[in-house]
Amino acid sequence: MGYYIVGTLAVLSVLYYIFVMPRIMKKYKGTVEDVKKKMVGNEDSIRKELLSNPEKLKLIVDKIEGENIVGLANAMEKRGAGDLLKSGAVNLAGSALGRVTGVGIKSNNNLDVYFVVLTDNNLHYMVYDEGTCEEHLIYDRSKISRMSVDKASLASNYTGGASGTKKLTFDYDGKNQSFYLIDGFLKFPTDSGDTMNNAMMDDLIHITELYVKPLLKING
Repeated sequence: MGYYIVGTLAVLSVLYYIFVMPRIMKKYKGTVEDVKKKMVGNEDSIRKELLSNPEKLKLIVDKIEGENIVGLANAMEKRGAGDLLKSGAVNLAGSALGRVTGVGIKSNNNLDVYFVVLTDNNLHYMVYDEGTCEEHLIYDRSKISRMSVDKASLASNYTGGASGTKKLTFDYDGKNQSFYLIDGFLKFPTDSGDTMNNAMMDDLIHITELYVKPLLKING
């Protein structure tokens, strides 16, 4: 009986990805194009609303204290080699979740949301838990060199990222640093790690176009 159920689920999964998923993606791409067309000529007012709204990006703006945002993206959790060894099994099991949600995996009940924010003066790494900033790292851009963004490799599934994300790397005070960035904005600082605000889909697209894409093009 168990084999029958597993086999049925496998067939349904294949059918879902063959017939249903393409329709969903087509509809989503159509939504993105419609939102992008309506953005033209309204970029400044959209930026102002996003940056001043406490339910959107204001919590980040308050932390960077007046710095001009060049680019911003959801990120995976930043972990060192020791952390990776300790939590390797959990990270590997959670890699699929990371690809979908953009949330790094510390444990099965991790509800944090991660951001990398590039300003004119600094690069910020922030960790939020439903609106509360739990961690804030600041890298002085005058000390940053060889910054680049490339597609993350399949091997990154084992080292804290997820294939399909982008890897931001740079040298800082003689040490190499890296962050895994999500190439479409999914989470606000007020969101929890396991939910996203679908009611704000237009805003997610706005932030992707205005802030995520410019960050992913940064090199130098």
